[in-house]
Amino acid sequence: GMNPLIESVTFEPPFKEHLFFVYLNKKQSSFTAINSLNIELINQELISIVNSITKEILNCLDQSLFDRLIIEHERHIGLLLNQTPIQQLLFKDFNGAIKSLGAWGGDFILASGNAETPQFFYSKGYKTVISYSEMFFKKALSVALLISALSAQEKSTTPSTTKFGFTDLFNGKDL
Repeated sequence: GMNPLIESVTFEPPFKEHLFFVYLNKKQSSFTAINSLNIELINQELISIVNSITKEILNCLDQSLFDRLIIEHERHIGLLLNQTPIQQLLFKDFNGAIKSLGAWGGDFILASGNAETPQFFYSKGYKTVISYSEMFFKKALSVALLISALSAQEKSTTPSTTKFGFTDLFNGKDL
């Protein structure tokens, strides 16, 4: 069988100021995406290709190479899921590269562009465009707040009845 290996990585490319997460507000079912998987296409060669592309992406220092790599990754995953990459489907006129995140065509995409990228998506009606740095700062901040609150709760000598209402930084829902 397949035993996936999950590793924590550091990804701080020199072009990170040109990377943006765009919320598409089109929740997709991961279950449906997995069910559309063309299982016959999965073989050791494809796994090696996708793994190799992923490693190149993680070590990439050049944005134009990064763009080519994420487009290539999208092409392979698109064939596997029998779906057209989101850039070809919705953003043919985008000057850069787009990578689907999560279930394909769903909530978020990663857009590799330039300083004009947020305006491109705003003009198309997408209101949530988050810079790479802002996304990871907020995530780190929310984790730090959670750890701090839990630590304070553990140190308390009396049972706490306080509800820690950590707010989802993207849409205001309680975590």
